[in-house]
Amino acid sequence: MVHRLLVALLLAYLAVAASYAQDYGSDQGEVNEHHFIRVWLDPTKMAVGERATLNVMVGVDSFFTGSTELALPAIERALVLQSQPAVNGGENLQGKNFTTQTHKIDIYPDHKGILTVPSFRVTFKQSMEVYGQLTSQPVQLATEQLLGLVSVPPAMAGETGFMVSSDVKITDDWSGDEKGEFKVGDVLTRVVTIVAADMASMNMPQFTPYAPSGVSVTLAEPRLSSTSGREEAAATMVQHISYAVESPGQYTLGTEVLSWWDPKAASRRDHRFADKPVDAGGLPWRLVAIVVSVSVPVLLLILVMRRYLRRRDAVDVAIRQQLHRGDASKRLAALYAYADYHKLQGEQPVRLRALLPASQALVEKVMSARYSSNGIDGEPSRGESKSLYRQMRKDFPC
Repeated sequence: MVHRLLVALLLAYLAVAASYAQDYGSDQGEVNEHHFIRVWLDPTKMAVGERATLNVMVGVDSFFTGSTELALPAIERALVLQSQPAVNGGENLQGKNFTTQTHKIDIYPDHKGILTVPSFRVTFKQSMEVYGQLTSQPVQLATEQLLGLVSVPPAMAGETGFMVSSDVKITDDWSGDEKGEFKVGDVLTRVVTIVAADMASMNMPQFTPYAPSGVSVTLAEPRLSSTSGREEAAATMVQHISYAVESPGQYTLGTEVLSWWDPKAASRRDHRFADKPVDAGGLPWRLVAIVVSVSVPVLLLILVMRRYLRRRDAVDVAIRQQLHRGDASKRLAALYAYADYHKLQGEQPVRLRALLPASQALVEKVMSARYSSNGIDGEPSRGESKSLYRQMRKDFPC
């Protein structure tokens, strides 16, 4: 009788041991009588630098009696962070209740292509009744291999090291500009703070400040920090910047553009930092450039209109026509008519010698040719007449 009882107990023990031995290291996500494992990647399609969550759910039909160990593999071209605590819960599968633990691992791919998460082992202990007594039994299961697709959004083509976040907050604080005016050697300080959700601090981009010629810039080592919870993660970068005025001038600091990819909106975001004017003496070249750019076209328009209106003056047109006449006396009369019409000497008689001191030699030649006893026919010539006319308009514009 005792012998039969011992045999029965031995057979029961072997059956239970065989059941667990069959599952040891071989579960690929199917539900077992006593435990199960399930893994999934969220999302399966992502941008370079976007956070993907590897979810590992382990369930037992009793309760866990110790910690769960995940033998995470190395994932090529990706940053892997397991900083979130496990979430306890429950599942009802095929009419049976299971106690669950869900572990979340953050993965940040840094290259486009196929993201491969190899199979890895998960070890835990669960309570099990053997011979009517509860005992802690070790279990080791293997996960399935997972694949994800990593790409660079077309809107971010050409950009490198950009953030991927649906919530970015930026502050830009300046100090040292209380007096308003600067001189050579003065220093202006700036603190740029960037907080990005779903980012790891190691993936925060480098901030490069703009510095015009005449201003030197010094960057301190950025302060990086991360926060991680069950559902959210965020990274913070605080960058201290110092600007030193090296030469007088009018400068504009700031104006940088920071771009990132918003995975929720599936769109590119751009933030332009505000301008920071710096008055360090010298000429306000920007204002000078604006004044010149406006004044030159206006001045040209005035000159064109003045020339156009003068060309349409009927008397001026008639005078210019006389300069082409074959009669030299009429050409000379046209010069006097031009001076008299524009009243270059007020009420005084017109005298070419007084009007054209710069062309004195030509005037004397014309006067001698026309009014001396040995006058020369054809003087002044057409060329001489036009030369004197142009000199009149140059010296006495009307």
